[in-house]
Amino acid sequence: MDPFTFTLALGGVGLLVMAVSGLGHRLHPGSGPGHAHHTHATVKTGAKSPAPPGHGVHAGVARVSRAFLTILSPRVAFSLLVGFGATGFLLKAVFGGPVLIAVAGAGAVCFEAVLVRPLFNLLSRFASEPALTLESTLGDEVQVVSGFDADGHGLVSLELNGQIVQLLGTLVPEDRAGARVRAGETLYVRDVDAERHRVTVGRTPG
Repeated sequence: MDPFTFTLALGGVGLLVMAVSGLGHRLHPGSGPGHAHHTHATVKTGAKSPAPPGHGVHAGVARVSRAFLTILSPRVAFSLLVGFGATGFLLKAVFGGPVLIAVAGAGAVCFEAVLVRPLFNLLSRFASEPALTLESTLGDEVQVVSGFDADGHGLVSLELNGQIVQLLGTLVPEDRAGARVRAGETLYVRDVDAERHRVTVGRTPG
């Protein structure tokens, strides 16, 4: 088996395994799944602060690091192997020596950038987001379904994984002395008891 056939077979098997197992997502720093319910505000000002000394150097190093991590991605490595092997196998009767290796390298880059990368980006859009647990609702708003009793207990509802969930809510002690909580009010999750499907709520996020 010549080197081009070997790299073609190795890369093809790797891409097939990744596609079947769902491991073909791009490995970029900071691309992990975020919290689905919480957003972070970005403060914008009219004036731009001057860049600190060495900012351009650090930015260049960061870009090089991101590019290096992208090359180390298993998906990128396997697709480059396929492109290199396929190009070399198809053109070995036309070119030879260093020229064939250079042409095969160019074919590997084109195969990755033009075909494989857009395909895997498209497939990643259909990947389901991880299911959120009840603990992920800390600080979230809940709607009061039934008025709270004198002991600070009542039924509340919140949205979890796209569904409205009703569960027992217990008012924090400092909020029980005020006006009684009535149906339709908005409270905030202060603590979670996932085992008993209950939450501790308050009038403020805490």
